[in-house]
Amino acid sequence: MFMNKDEKRQARILALQTFFSFEQQSFNVDIKTIFDEVIKFGDIDEEQDTEKFRDENGEIKEILKIKADNPADLSENAKKYALQIVEFTAKNLKKIDAKLLEYIKDWSFERISAIDRNLLRIAFAEMDEKFGVPTKVVINEAIEIAKIFGTDESAKFVNAILDKIKKTGVKT
Repeated sequence: MFMNKDEKRQARILALQTFFSFEQQSFNVDIKTIFDEVIKFGDIDEEQDTEKFRDENGEIKEILKIKADNPADLSENAKKYALQIVEFTAKNLKKIDAKLLEYIKDWSFERISAIDRNLLRIAFAEMDEKFGVPTKVVINEAIEIAKIFGTDESAKFVNAILDKIKKTGVKT
């Protein structure tokens, strides 16, 4: 399944949105059901404040110049890839959480923002050789997505944790 860089990022964002919703449902709903709901929810048209996504010149940051911002508009390959990530993450959730906690010193999982926590989960899952994505690429993409959806400190936090994982070579 060939996808360009933008499609892969879109797939990762869809995976994050799905897993965030999955956690909000206390992991008690089938992940495919959540995935389908997130795609349908994208059909709801609402105004969004884009000011925080603008650079010092008022231009929309390059990172947000993505062809399809509605999950329903994504390519079938992007949807399929996102579903593979979330299904793999859901299937291995306990193991992933246990591994992540080894790298998150002095923090409980509950203290980490839901965006950062779920971004770490899906990024760690995508580091598995099943996906064939270089670890460096997974980390860079997670950082860029953290810049979009997280707090001011999210990118640094996500980078620090995933970099520790990369250095130890831990797999899911």
